[in-house]
Amino acid sequence: MRKNIILFFAATSLYAGAQQITIPDTTFKAYLLENFDTNNDGEISVEEARTVRKIECTDKPLTSLQGIEYFTALEELDCSYANYFQHGGLTSLDLSRNQALKKLHCDNNRLDSLDISQNVELTELHCRNNQLRSLDVGRHRVLEELLCDNNRLTQLRLDDCRALALLHCGTNRLESLDVSSCPSLRWLNCAENRLTSLDVTQNANLEHLFCNNNLLTTLALKSNIHLSQLYCGHNKLDSLIVSHNTALTDLDCGSNRLTVLDVSKNTALTDLECSINRLTTLDVSHNEALKNLYCNAMPSLTSVYLIKGSEYQNLSYLVASVTTYRVDTETATAEIETYIAETEKTKEEETTKASETAVKSGEEASAERPLTARERYYDEARRQAELRKLEEEKRIAEEQRRTAIRTYTGNITVPDAVLAAFLFGRYDTNGDGELSGAEARAVKTMDCSRLGVTSVEGLEYFSSLEELKCSDNRITVLDMSYFPALKSLDCSRNKLHRLDVRRNPMLTDLECSENNLITLDISHNPSLKSLHCNSIRLIKLDIAKNPALRVLSCHNNHLTALDITKNQQLDTLNCGKNKLKMLVVSQNSGLNYLDCSANQLTVIDVVRNQALTGLVCSENQLTSVDVSRNSALRILDCGRNSLDRVDVSHNGALIELACNGNAISELNLAKNPALESLNCSHNRLSDLDVSKNPMLKRLKCMGNELKVIDVRQNLKLKFLESAPMPALETLYCPREVVYSKLAYPIKAQVNYR
Repeated sequence: MRKNIILFFAATSLYAGAQQITIPDTTFKAYLLENFDTNNDGEISVEEARTVRKIECTDKPLTSLQGIEYFTALEELDCSYANYFQHGGLTSLDLSRNQALKKLHCDNNRLDSLDISQNVELTELHCRNNQLRSLDVGRHRVLEELLCDNNRLTQLRLDDCRALALLHCGTNRLESLDVSSCPSLRWLNCAENRLTSLDVTQNANLEHLFCNNNLLTTLALKSNIHLSQLYCGHNKLDSLIVSHNTALTDLDCGSNRLTVLDVSKNTALTDLECSINRLTTLDVSHNEALKNLYCNAMPSLTSVYLIKGSEYQNLSYLVASVTTYRVDTETATAEIETYIAETEKTKEEETTKASETAVKSGEEASAERPLTARERYYDEARRQAELRKLEEEKRIAEEQRRTAIRTYTGNITVPDAVLAAFLFGRYDTNGDGELSGAEARAVKTMDCSRLGVTSVEGLEYFSSLEELKCSDNRITVLDMSYFPALKSLDCSRNKLHRLDVRRNPMLTDLECSENNLITLDISHNPSLKSLHCNSIRLIKLDIAKNPALRVLSCHNNHLTALDITKNQQLDTLNCGKNKLKMLVVSQNSGLNYLDCSANQLTVIDVVRNQALTGLVCSENQLTSVDVSRNSALRILDCGRNSLDRVDVSHNGALIELACNGNAISELNLAKNPALESLNCSHNRLSDLDVSKNPMLKRLKCMGNELKVIDVRQNLKLKFLESAPMPALETLYCPREVVYSKLAYPIKAQVNYR
């Protein structure tokens, strides 16, 4: 009887304890209590959790979602950190018991792995801006949307993703990508990876393809007849056939090796960027819809054929080296002319007009006799005075317009139909079918991303805006002078060739990546803390007037110099994939993360950067790397240089080391007990001891001279790649470990203890 009572008491206690869920993260718990504590007892019970279908906790960074396993009916989870310019605190996420999940957003965190093998009902997965190295969605047959860009992915499995329509996997480390099992794919962005090939022949429904900034040498598009957008710039293409892609409206194939480009069949084409190739002629005389043409930096280009009388919004190429023809399609006769002189920028036209007005008397005089030096002096002075007058009149007119807009009370007209539908649908608060100036001024934050907007005319009436997201559209010009209170702007992935933020002194966060800007003036933004300007073809970047800058990402541009000596608050710097020959970081003692990979550096001195936790300096011309003073270092990637040694004996916190593609003959890892990932492939190692690295999960050591590999002490190891390596004779493995990937030479003997 006593035994029965004890058992009953224990069971009752267990049941009572199980009713209340333990939620360690105070931010997560506060959100749950505010939204789902139906009995107001200050706790979340199992019963309350089971009724929840949607969780959206994005305002503050989370460190743990422990307790989420009790929300078994959950269909939508958004645990992203809403601040795009910073990372949240989640390092792990276990959703194995949330098998009803259909939508998962976990962007902007610090996840290095994500297991969704039990979440096969997912239709939407967003895991952008994390630290993921691999992602497997192979069993997810109903998945329609996958956004996993800005991670560290080297593997992405998409087997049998037959419903997948949207895939963003750009800015990762992918060397291969198989989308042959994704027949529904309409939008593919795999830009900024390391792809050497891309097969889209099985993706007949593809409409948008962004594969720029890779290592592609060929691209077959015959099967993609619905393609409307193609960005394949910054690759190694020597030929590109788009004759079957008659729906194409937007083509960017700049920075390749093309000698011929035939767009005669692409009559719907409105935008063409083909700069930095090897073209000798360019014929766009059949492209009546063409509005924007960029074919700069091609000294080989001698002839551009245009349609007579066509009005181009933007026409840009080297005047000195290009002879321009207009082609009359009716008479098929060509006449030589300097078309570019008639399509110069408006300011230059005004300058010419002012000059003609100012020196009219001088010109008349010069027809009779040469001007004296004194007359030339006064003529120039009059010309400059006229120019200053015009500039002042223009400034006053613009200021008057801004003032009028800020006090406007009438109804607003928005020419762009897509933008109009969005604005009227969201901000017509009185439901009268109109949008007044007062309604517009009440708006402080706006997200009009991914709508297909081409013009933002009318947006200037929203003059109280503090945060604007207009990314993933087709906007060409953005004048932010109407928004004096603006603090945050994300205009990335547009078609911008001009961005004016000179009148936004309160701006703290600017994201303008993947545009056609070439120049960027941020000298009037002293409060700027975060700047992302990747892939905009910058040749110069001046940040001397931005002392508050903490995050700078100017990856994949054409920068030959970068001065950060005035930016002593800098915490994160990504300047990889430029043309830098020198980088001085000695004044940036607070620097936490530095990526200067894929430049032309011969030296990188980080001795004074003792706060550094991440250093990526791969693909340079370095002969040595000294990290002896960087005891906080957790990530070091110095691969593909000319190193003969790397000393990490002072880096006890190191969890990731990549030193592949060098000439290293000896590697001592005895002082790195926290090491989880090691890539030492393609060196000259004859011995490798990882017995002192019990946390090791990934090991790539192929392409060395090893005869023996012993990983019997590495019980956490899941990925081991040791092939090809002809010298390898024996591989010692622990019997109890099940490997996710184990690659070794066929002739090598595997011994299990």
